[in-house]
Amino acid sequence: MASRDAGRPACGRQARSTETIMWYIYILKLRDGSYYKGLTNNLKRRLQQHRVGQSNSTKNKLPFKLIYSEQCSDRIEARKREKYFKSGQGRDEIKRIDLAGVAELADAQS
Repeated sequence: MASRDAGRPACGRQARSTETIMWYIYILKLRDGSYYKGLTNNLKRRLQQHRVGQSNSTKNKLPFKLIYSEQCSDRIEARKREKYFKSGQGRDEIKRIDLAGVAELADAQS
């Protein structure tokens, strides 16, 4: 006898799509000079949420500048990179990234 739920995923879970979802790690430089590190699977949407003040962590520090983004193959990899950038060594790398961006801007203006 067939179950009435035949063909549906168990426990009410949604069936997984075969489409691969890319994840992104991103770093914002905020108005006060601090940095915000985050991850998302839709970078364009997430940046818009920051711009309109829908993120409690950044809404009082607008405007911001996106100084870095990196595409990751999955959420686990993105989370590892986010944790790295929140570490001491990662914070040093963020400063180098930010300074390199300032240097590129100065070179372009000369």
